[in-house]
Amino acid sequence: MLQWRIKQQAGDNKDDNGSNSGSSSDTTVTTPDDKDTTETKNVTATTPSGEKVEATVTTTKAELSTDVVAKVVEAAGTDQVTIKTAVTDANGKTQYTVTTTAKNLTENAKLKVVAVDQTTGEKTLVNAKTYKVNKDGSITFDLPAGADYELVSTAEAKTVEKAALKTVKVKKTSASVKAGKKTSIQLSSKLNMDNVKKVTYISGKKSVATVNKNGKITAKKKGSVTVKAKVTLKNGTTKTVSMKIKVK
Repeated sequence: MLQWRIKQQAGDNKDDNGSNSGSSSDTTVTTPDDKDTTETKNVTATTPSGEKVEATVTTTKAELSTDVVAKVVEAAGTDQVTIKTAVTDANGKTQYTVTTTAKNLTENAKLKVVAVDQTTGEKTLVNAKTYKVNKDGSITFDLPAGADYELVSTAEAKTVEKAALKTVKVKKTSASVKAGKKTSIQLSSKLNMDNVKKVTYISGKKSVATVNKNGKITAKKKGSVTVKAKVTLKNGTTKTVSMKIKVK
């Protein structure tokens, strides 16, 4: 059977004098047997004051539900908590983590997933999906292993997108090259390629210059041509930048 264990960590509670009381409380919820149970998730939550709340749930898929959240909120004594779910394999190895706030998990809320660099805190796009919180308050996700993710509002995801689009630029907007020689169209080093799904390069006049899938330009004959780079972000948004080439 499944057990969800919510624990207020010892040493985090304070008495009236502001000192740690060293006490802890546990809540266990038992659900019916499930022969398809395959994954274990360890859920931790942090309150604004720094108090820690833990929850462990074993289930068939990565999911956060109101039942889990309610127990975490109850143990924390506030809904101002950040919940972190660690999805592990059968051997207990963490595949990925998902963080969100308790307030995000409201009925019909639409959320997006971003990846979070635990060293820099930078957020990057993951996919074009919108994750809707179900009527029962649950939300299911299936994400690639090896990363730390965060469920955020669509507005916050839009902010991540806009920041990424601002960095979609070319290093040089123009260049002159002799016929038979090569050059390349390069994207700005400020663009975090973790945001990018693909880049497509197009020559406006192949008789003057061609460009390959890596942005390498080959000058064919005298003339002018515009070479474009269409950048598709992982959420499906696109931006096209260009470079003018003069073949001598």
